[in-house]
Amino acid sequence: EEASSDYVHIGSGEIRIAKVYVTDKEEKKKSAFETSQDIVVNIEYNVKKPLNKTNIGVSIIRNDGLCCYGTSTKDDDLGFLSISKSGCIRFVLKDVALLAGRYGINVGVEDDLRNGIDYVDQAAMFDIYTVNEEVGAFYLEHKWELDI
Repeated sequence: EEASSDYVHIGSGEIRIAKVYVTDKEEKKKSAFETSQDIVVNIEYNVKKPLNKTNIGVSIIRNDGLCCYGTSTKDDDLGFLSISKSGCIRFVLKDVALLAGRYGINVGVEDDLRNGIDYVDQAAMFDIYTVNEEVGAFYLEHKWELDI
Protein backbone atom coordinates (compact mmCIF):
# COMPACT_ATOMS: atom_id res chain seq x y z
CA GLU A 1 0.00 0.00 0.00
CA GLU A 2 1.21 3.49 -0.69
CA ALA A 3 1.90 5.36 2.51
CA SER A 4 0.95 8.71 1.03
CA SER A 5 1.22 10.71 -2.16
CA ASP A 6 2.31 13.60 0.06
CA TYR A 7 5.85 12.34 0.47
CA VAL A 8 8.34 14.41 2.40
CA HIS A 9 11.34 14.64 0.07
CA ILE A 10 14.88 15.22 1.29
CA GLY A 11 17.54 16.02 -1.31
CA SER A 12 18.46 18.23 -4.23
CA GLY A 13 15.58 16.91 -6.39
CA GLU A 14 17.05 16.30 -9.85
CA ILE A 15 15.32 12.92 -9.63
CA ARG A 16 12.16 12.66 -7.52
CA ILE A 17 10.54 9.51 -6.19
CA ALA A 18 6.96 9.81 -7.42
CA LYS A 19 5.28 6.69 -6.07
CA VAL A 20 6.33 3.51 -4.30
CA TYR A 21 4.03 0.50 -4.00
CA VAL A 22 4.31 -3.23 -3.43
CA THR A 23 2.96 -6.03 -5.59
CA ASP A 24 3.24 -9.77 -5.83
CA LYS A 25 5.25 -11.30 -8.66
CA GLU A 26 2.11 -11.26 -10.86
CA GLU A 27 2.12 -7.45 -10.46
CA LYS A 28 -1.04 -7.44 -8.31
CA LYS A 29 -0.97 -4.62 -5.75
CA LYS A 30 -1.08 -6.03 -2.23
CA SER A 31 -0.65 -4.71 1.29
CA ALA A 32 -0.16 -8.06 3.07
CA PHE A 33 2.04 -11.05 2.32
CA GLU A 34 2.64 -14.40 3.96
CA THR A 35 6.14 -15.24 5.18
CA SER A 36 8.20 -16.75 2.31
CA GLN A 37 6.29 -15.02 -0.50
CA ASP A 38 8.01 -12.79 -3.06
CA ILE A 39 7.48 -9.04 -2.68
CA VAL A 40 8.09 -6.59 -5.52
CA VAL A 41 8.84 -2.98 -4.60
CA ASN A 42 7.88 -0.71 -7.51
CA ILE A 43 9.63 2.66 -7.50
CA GLU A 44 8.23 5.22 -9.93
CA TYR A 45 10.42 8.29 -10.39
CA ASN A 46 10.48 11.52 -12.34
CA VAL A 47 13.63 13.01 -13.84
CA LYS A 48 13.92 16.79 -13.71
CA LYS A 49 17.59 16.73 -14.75
CA PRO A 50 19.42 13.67 -16.15
CA LEU A 51 22.21 12.34 -13.93
CA ASN A 52 25.07 10.06 -14.95
CA LYS A 53 26.14 8.59 -11.62
CA THR A 54 23.27 7.64 -9.33
CA ASN A 55 22.84 4.98 -6.68
CA ILE A 56 19.36 3.82 -5.64
CA GLY A 57 18.87 2.36 -2.19
CA VAL A 58 16.00 0.52 -0.53
CA SER A 59 15.63 -0.43 3.11
CA ILE A 60 12.94 -2.38 4.94
CA ILE A 61 12.13 -1.05 8.42
CA ARG A 62 9.88 -2.85 10.92
CA ASN A 63 7.38 -0.53 12.63
CA ASP A 64 9.39 -0.66 15.89
CA GLY A 65 12.33 0.92 14.04
CA LEU A 66 14.40 -2.23 13.39
CA CYS A 67 16.17 -2.01 10.04
CA CYS A 68 15.60 -5.52 8.68
CA TYR A 69 17.48 -5.07 5.43
CA GLY A 70 19.00 -2.42 3.24
CA THR A 71 20.90 -2.45 -0.02
CA SER A 72 21.52 -0.37 -3.10
CA THR A 73 22.26 -0.76 -6.78
CA LYS A 74 25.91 -0.01 -6.05
CA ASP A 75 26.04 -2.51 -3.15
CA ASP A 76 24.66 -5.12 -5.55
CA ASP A 77 27.49 -4.46 -8.02
CA LEU A 78 25.33 -2.73 -10.62
CA GLY A 79 27.63 0.28 -10.39
CA PHE A 80 26.39 3.83 -10.73
CA LEU A 81 23.35 4.22 -12.96
CA SER A 82 22.82 6.78 -15.68
CA ILE A 83 19.21 7.98 -15.43
CA SER A 84 17.97 10.26 -18.19
CA LYS A 85 14.18 9.75 -18.30
CA SER A 86 11.34 9.10 -15.88
CA GLY A 87 10.40 5.48 -15.29
CA CYS A 88 9.88 2.65 -12.83
CA ILE A 89 12.40 0.39 -11.15
CA ARG A 90 11.31 -2.95 -9.71
CA PHE A 91 13.17 -4.29 -6.67
CA VAL A 92 12.26 -7.98 -6.32
CA LEU A 93 12.59 -9.61 -2.90
CA LYS A 94 12.57 -13.42 -3.18
CA ASP A 95 11.12 -15.76 -0.52
CA VAL A 96 10.89 -12.99 2.08
CA ALA A 97 11.72 -14.52 5.46
CA LEU A 98 10.29 -11.71 7.61
CA LEU A 99 7.89 -12.78 10.35
CA ALA A 100 4.56 -11.18 11.28
CA GLY A 101 4.56 -7.42 11.58
CA ARG A 102 4.14 -4.11 9.80
CA TYR A 103 6.99 -2.86 7.64
CA GLY A 104 7.89 0.36 5.88
CA ILE A 105 10.04 0.87 2.81
CA ASN A 106 12.55 3.71 2.65
CA VAL A 107 13.86 4.67 -0.78
CA GLY A 108 16.79 6.92 -1.59
CA VAL A 109 18.68 8.23 -4.59
CA GLU A 110 22.20 9.63 -4.23
CA ASP A 111 25.06 10.59 -6.50
CA ASP A 112 28.55 9.08 -6.60
CA LEU A 113 29.71 11.46 -3.85
CA ARG A 114 26.82 10.34 -1.57
CA ASN A 115 24.99 13.64 -1.98
CA GLY A 116 21.27 13.10 -1.47
CA ILE A 117 19.21 13.50 -4.64
CA ASP A 118 15.93 12.31 -3.09
CA TYR A 119 15.03 10.32 -0.01
CA VAL A 120 11.57 9.24 1.12
CA ASP A 121 11.01 7.65 4.51
CA GLN A 122 8.18 5.08 4.66
CA ALA A 123 7.37 5.49 0.98
CA ALA A 124 5.16 2.39 1.20
CA MET A 125 3.96 0.03 3.92
CA PHE A 126 3.11 -3.66 4.00
CA ASP A 127 2.17 -6.33 6.51
CA ILE A 128 3.55 -9.82 6.92
CA TYR A 129 1.45 -12.59 8.42
CA THR A 130 2.49 -16.07 9.43
CA VAL A 131 0.50 -19.27 9.59
CA ASN A 132 2.50 -20.63 12.53
CA GLU A 133 3.20 -19.06 15.92
CA GLU A 134 6.90 -18.35 15.33
CA VAL A 135 8.31 -15.21 16.88
CA GLY A 136 11.19 -12.88 16.06
CA ALA A 137 12.20 -10.86 13.04
CA PHE A 138 13.02 -13.58 10.50
CA TYR A 139 12.20 -17.15 9.66
CA LEU A 140 15.34 -19.26 9.78
CA GLU A 141 15.44 -22.50 7.81
CA HIS A 142 15.82 -25.29 10.33
CA LYS A 143 15.16 -28.91 11.21
CA TRP A 144 14.88 -30.91 14.40
CA GLU A 145 16.99 -34.00 14.93
CA LEU A 146 15.44 -36.08 17.67
CA ASP A 147 16.94 -39.14 19.29
CA ILE A 148 14.27 -39.86 21.84
